[in-house]
Amino acid sequence: MLKKTYLFLIATFTVLALFVRNSSYFGFDLVITHWIQSIQIPGFDLVMLFISKLGDPFWGSILVLFFVSVAAAANKWQTALMIAATASSMVFLNQILKLLINRPRPDPALVHVVGIFKKSDSFPSGHVMFYVGLYGFLFFIVYTQFRKNRWLRAALISLLAALIGLIGVSRIYLGVHWFSDVLGAYILGLSWLIVMIWVYAKISSRALK
Repeated sequence: MLKKTYLFLIATFTVLALFVRNSSYFGFDLVITHWIQSIQIPGFDLVMLFISKLGDPFWGSILVLFFVSVAAAANKWQTALMIAATASSMVFLNQILKLLINRPRPDPALVHVVGIFKKSDSFPSGHVMFYVGLYGFLFFIVYTQFRKNRWLRAALISLLAALIGLIGVSRIYLGVHWFSDVLGAYILGLSWLIVMIWVYAKISSRALK
């Protein structure tokens, strides 16, 4: 079942990437962006900016270093290694695909855009893939290893899930990515996360022998 799900994710991303390669945006991209940018909740723009800021290279690196340090301090060296490996490999994979697909960012003439981007690097969203890599792996760790304290486990899982969901909304709200960029990033990010969790499980099982 897991194998079929994984193959489905890869196939879906491949088809989406092929369509994206020949289209700067889709009709539903524009509709969804206009809908999300029409949200008028007090402080919503600040939340979106904050969520996206945490995915920038500087703050992202700080966060990875923090979580790696916490895992290392708890003597969870394999976990620390895999946190760093999952986040960094996700960024590397994203950069390769951006160069291959070379999709332009949303046009400021069509949507409100925060910031200026001089290169075509829209698909897939790097921020989303980074969040899926870092917080998705932490989600797995919390879900599998924090069984004794159910309240703490539930709170952390909810927070991590919210971060992963909100980063996609923030990238569209700020006009720096289309919905299809975000969708592709979630699909590919989840696919790669599954691989890294499999590697982590293999490493952990060997360490117990």
